Amino acid sequence: MIDVVTTDKEVKITVGMHGVSKDKIKIDAYESTLDVKSEDPQRKYHKTIDLPLEADVETAKSRYNNGMLSRKVRRIVRTSKCSTESHIFGRGLSYFVKWFTYWIGVVHIVAPPFSTAL
Repeated sequence: MIDVVTTDKEVKITVGMHGVSKDKIKIDAYESTLDVKSEDPQRKYHKTIDLPLEADVETAKSRYNNGMLSRKVRRIVRTSKCSTESHIFGRGLSYFVKWFTYWIGVVHIVAPPFSTAL
């Protein structure tokens, strides 16, 4: 069972993981997904959950009680009329900037600077 509920202030993700001990659960949070898996060889479990665009994964808090894993993340509230479009563009732009910065660093290290001397 997986449930994703969005309220005014938070996004709550609930995952049923009955029979898995707390220390065998691994959660990886990314920009727009949550990766939940069990590292218990007896109870194999792996799910990738899509998160709403307004979920701020850096503010996550998790709880595990009676086989139910719940994770709460704060919701980013946008006030402009074009909030969804600008958020998608902003997210894409941040990925591009990270990639471009990395690429420039690699090219600069691998290739010598261009020379104008003939």
